[in-house]
Amino acid sequence: QYSNGNQRSCAQDGLINGAKQLGLTIVKKHVYNATLPPKGDTKVETIVNYAGSLGIQMLDVKCPGTLDTLIFQEKGGPALALLNQEGVFFVELLVELGGQPSDRHVVVYNSAYTSPEHPRCRGVIIDNDADTPLKHIEPKDRGNKEDARDVFDSLFPRADRVRVVGAWLMRL
Repeated sequence: QYSNGNQRSCAQDGLINGAKQLGLTIVKKHVYNATLPPKGDTKVETIVNYAGSLGIQMLDVKCPGTLDTLIFQEKGGPALALLNQEGVFFVELLVELGGQPSDRHVVVYNSAYTSPEHPRCRGVIIDNDADTPLKHIEPKDRGNKEDARDVFDSLFPRADRVRVVGAWLMRL
């Protein structure tokens, strides 16, 4: 299995990572205590509501007006459309691994992230697994749907398919 025990807390970690990208530091223990259910996965609505209490807006990109386009209706699909948007995004993925039930996972995409070690890259995907390095976005990753999908697929090399199924623009 590709998870290391963080699968139930990926939404909380996504909120923490997204807040950090916005320049806020929030206490992991507080987020977990306020939002982690006794069992099962956390509903995104719970994270959105808690983020609001911290002064972070999480706007569903499926709602008209959040972005200047509806990324789930764009030619090339949501992965390509998302990588061509500006902002910090809480991104819900559906990970399909042969013979196992599909699993939802959360990552953060920050389109403005830059690093001196990766001068050609602009943007990064941040996973909650400490063993998963930052996924720096190269210019070619925004060029076509195959390259964009490869970015998300690379987070789960053993998965049969990884799909972007939800995204929320995060802002203060």
